[in-house]
Amino acid sequence: MKLAKFWAVLVWSLTSTLTATAHEASTQDSVKCIQEQLNVSGFAAGSVDGVFGKRTHRALQAFAQKHGMPTEPPLIMQNANTYCRRLGLINPDLKRFWPSLNRSFQITAAASVAPAVVTQVETILSDLFVKIPAKLNLELAGAEQIVIAVTPEEIIKLVKEQSSVHIVNAAEHAKEACPPTTGAAGQAISGLFWICVPPNIEEFRGKGLSGLKFVIAHELTHSVQFQVSGTTARPVGNSRKFLMPGAIWFIEGIAHVVARTTTRDFDLSRYERIGVGKYNKQRVPNLADLEHFGRLKENRQDVYYLGELAAAHLIAEHGFEVVSKLFQALGEGQSWPAAFLRATGQTPKSFYDSFYQAHNARAVTPNNSIQWGSYQARRQPLQGGSQWGRMDLPFHLHPPKAPQQKPPSQFCQHLICP
Repeated sequence: MKLAKFWAVLVWSLTSTLTATAHEASTQDSVKCIQEQLNVSGFAAGSVDGVFGKRTHRALQAFAQKHGMPTEPPLIMQNANTYCRRLGLINPDLKRFWPSLNRSFQITAAASVAPAVVTQVETILSDLFVKIPAKLNLELAGAEQIVIAVTPEEIIKLVKEQSSVHIVNAAEHAKEACPPTTGAAGQAISGLFWICVPPNIEEFRGKGLSGLKFVIAHELTHSVQFQVSGTTARPVGNSRKFLMPGAIWFIEGIAHVVARTTTRDFDLSRYERIGVGKYNKQRVPNLADLEHFGRLKENRQDVYYLGELAAAHLIAEHGFEVVSKLFQALGEGQSWPAAFLRATGQTPKSFYDSFYQAHNARAVTPNNSIQWGSYQARRQPLQGGSQWGRMDLPFHLHPPKAPQQKPPSQFCQHLICP
């Protein structure tokens, strides 16, 4: 990566810093981690103050050049966890500086959230911060900030307090799913995710507790990708848009599979029995058409439903470790096809063909005038589906499922299953 590009993004991260919050303090801990690891390694990063400066930048560039460490995506505050982790993986002795060794997460809850609910979330997180990295065979370096609230106003207030990232249409995103009618809902950005719970819930039980675990596991999987891959930042008007690299069916599908197999009695063989039954087997959406991030807006239902089936097929073929391999390759700046080939030994097209063959189905080929996914979503929506607006940040919004006359008995698209 060119030095000028690296430094330009670094300057933006410095000038965008606001008054320190819990989230920023956590980010600064990751910057200190970078500085400490560089200093101990003989690359003078200067004072361990949690602030990116010229000395830190030069030291990191020198370390990267010597050890062949990738410098993609560009270093910004939102990627501090990623670089803290990379340094420690190159030299395991440096892992002693990882913030995760002291704490994996910190919870900030609104006063309206019952203490028992906060305790439940803390217990679930403590369990999942062990299980999910172990399932994916990787280690986490940074600490995550978790926000719990009941109303959209509380979510907006706490997220703004905990993150310096400008969130486009934050109020709209929060109001669409908070408060949820049943269970819990969540969203994630780099280094932080929030959980919205229904009002007057003193403690989650039964299916509600199961749904809460699923939401947290799904968002934590996104957090894992943020730490391993980092985020891609690019200008959007006067702000910046942060996206996770990779095909969107993979990003959301993997989060569903990891959450479902971690928090419930659900194994990969059940996906084979479920299959593509919701579709006419001769008109199954094309996975190649579900790669672009914009499909979250245009065809959200298929992104989640078919994405989960495809993600399960991918893991069945290559094991859960393929997820971390893909995260790693994408984080090093490789394109989706190149990262997929490196992690699996096959092209995405070859994998897509094997997926449809395994399900005895044929993918629909979009024509030039109508994107099939959007057309199908209007003509024949899946159960419990809904269309969602523009996603200006890597927000992953999971509202409760709409009422269904005949809910599926084995599998459901959204987080709270019947």
